[in-house]
Amino acid sequence: MLSVAFREHLQTAYEKSSFESKRRASIAAEMSAPQLGEILRGKFDNSAAGPGLFNMVRLADALGTPLHQILKEIDCDPAGPEDFNQPQSDGPSVNDFMEAWWRGDRQLAAFDQLQDFFDLYEPPTGTDEAPRIRRLGRKTLFCLRLGTTDRKKAQTELDAMDLRNIAMVRKFHDKTVLDGVAMDTVFLDQRLTTRPLRVRASYLRLGLHVVDQFGNAAVLLHCAPIPV
Repeated sequence: MLSVAFREHLQTAYEKSSFESKRRASIAAEMSAPQLGEILRGKFDNSAAGPGLFNMVRLADALGTPLHQILKEIDCDPAGPEDFNQPQSDGPSVNDFMEAWWRGDRQLAAFDQLQDFFDLYEPPTGTDEAPRIRRLGRKTLFCLRLGTTDRKKAQTELDAMDLRNIAMVRKFHDKTVLDGVAMDTVFLDQRLTTRPLRVRASYLRLGLHVVDQFGNAAVLLHCAPIPV
């Protein structure tokens, strides 16, 4: 279960930190004093949402552990066929994107230095179709797996997904627009249609609701690989 894996990874991060008490770690993360202890005792083990994204961003920063290491899912079926495709990246972290979003007041221009590492989508339209791609970053996981920044080919891959996966992607984009920010972990198993490759990969997905210089809304998507 993801919530239990999250607690176990958080326990490891706390034990590796320099904090002498859970109370001090909680306060350093601007959380209520007993909250870290409550999490580690299993308060959120059956929670669908957990203790909150912003709390986790601050807590990961306080503990000195990358957020995706705390959130990663350990039950992700590492065994795969011949075409396992999980490129690694030395690019920006989730914290870098969150900081740009906060400091930039949701403006797309605040992400200029990160543009190679995110894909941009039109906001949800309320239809059953896959999200429409506005642009691809040159070093995003999606682009690296496709082997191209061709937006038409990328859209073809999205449109070729089964209805269940399309619905899940739409739901994530809807949540991003509604809440401003969304994050989850994903296990992808898909055979590409534009190149002879089957993709099996686990990754962390961050969605941010942004606005361009003309006031047009968009969904910014950054994905980071989870090693298996």
